[in-house]
Amino acid sequence: IASIADRPAVGDAVATAMDTAEDNKSVPESMEESISPAVRKTALESCIIFLLASKFDNHQSDMMHRMKTQLPSQFKSVQLDAVFANALVLFTTHEIIPTPFPGQAAFESHIMQQKTDHMSAATLAHFITLLKDRVVQHNLRVVARCYKRIRIVRLSELLGLPRSDLEAHLSELSAGGDLFLKIDRPAGIVLF
Repeated sequence: IASIADRPAVGDAVATAMDTAEDNKSVPESMEESISPAVRKTALESCIIFLLASKFDNHQSDMMHRMKTQLPSQFKSVQLDAVFANALVLFTTHEIIPTPFPGQAAFESHIMQQKTDHMSAATLAHFITLLKDRVVQHNLRVVARCYKRIRIVRLSELLGLPRSDLEAHLSELSAGGDLFLKIDRPAGIVLF
């Protein structure tokens, strides 16, 4: 694959993911009677999807944990599909997420239904790619918590990625300061 940074920019999709998540969260939080339950449900689902597609940082992590705890209380009137609540649990637990993760097809179809004047099909396809990248990045953060060093071959097996894709993700996370790591290519080892 091309480096994640080399992918064609579709607007500012990374920044837009968090903004879209925050905007969609305000709809189900609203107590206005004029907002139908279906609109609240769609907005909450969109909030979760775009939140998970957002770049991992303290703000995104905090919002994920708050959403996970608020679903049974503040959003209990919204009949949310279990796949969305389960995705929040997957991303807030320090465990490797299988690829494709349970409900990923539902997420992707929901994203593609969001086509509007403000979001083209290309932008939405980019969000699907971002979501897949976020799963890999989550998994790499989990591995970094559990391993001090790991063979690249074993890491590729754990994550189900070809070595070139794995190295692209590792490089991206390292260059962005998200993970501190070294790749010893001759020895075939990643040091966290």
